[in-house]
Amino acid sequence: MDEWYAILRENRRPEAFHAGPARTVPQRHINQLKDTRQALLEGRPIEGMNLSKELIRFARSFFPEISLAVIERNQLEISNCMTDRQRDLERKDGYMTYMKLDKNGVITLYMSKIQ
Repeated sequence: MDEWYAILRENRRPEAFHAGPARTVPQRHINQLKDTRQALLEGRPIEGMNLSKELIRFARSFFPEISLAVIERNQLEISNCMTDRQRDLERKDGYMTYMKLDKNGVITLYMSKIQ
């Protein structure tokens, strides 16, 4: 019985943690993460996220004075409109996808019948 209790005590004992080699993150990576986080909080475009020239051209065909920050913020809607527009032109069913920009800089997609 004593042997059995000894096994139980051994199993309940917490295991010792053996630390491996320390890993450090370069300060430039930490600074880049802080800059990215701050840009997201402020609503600024994040450096390094490139917009294609085709996407910028398409957005400016609707809204000539749209800024790059607004294009980047609405990148998904603009690219969806671009692909839907291509499909609309191929289908020729009388409907076309359009974009609407509100005063807060938010783009909304809608369908309209071609006259």
